[in-house]
Amino acid sequence: MKNRGFTLIEALTVVTIVSILVSLCYLAVKTISSSVEIQSSLPVIDSLLGLSRNTARKNGLYAGIYFYDQNDSVCAMEVIDNKIIDYNDLEIVLLWRLEGSEIHELGPKGFINQSVVIFSKEGRLAWKKIRINNYQNLSDRNLQIDDVNYTINSYTGKLIR
Repeated sequence: MKNRGFTLIEALTVVTIVSILVSLCYLAVKTISSSVEIQSSLPVIDSLLGLSRNTARKNGLYAGIYFYDQNDSVCAMEVIDNKIIDYNDLEIVLLWRLEGSEIHELGPKGFINQSVVIFSKEGRLAWKKIRINNYQNLSDRNLQIDDVNYTINSYTGKLIR
């Protein structure tokens, strides 16, 4: 009479196939959840840009959004200028956190390049040399969000892919 059990080889083959399928499913779920997080952050970024543009126009000051890494997240905060300082014929806009503004967590660290988007007093995008705390650079018209390049429309402040 034959024994109706599995051999060791058959059992190991089944375990290997199941583990490969589980790892593929895990990667698929991780990719989908990352994509959903990115898609849900784009409207937040768009609304922050619109808010900043309106703040600049309403107050007659330079205003913008500062994207930066904090711990394991990318954050954004609305910034506004106090005054423009002229250092040896080089105009630098010193930006401060807008009083009462929230800090928004947008996604995982590295999700957006560290940058600042600045709007002029008229509500148009501006290229200015800016300084926030220890970060000093030119303001930017381009955002790289999860390795996808976006441009910001100069007139509306909306993201364009």
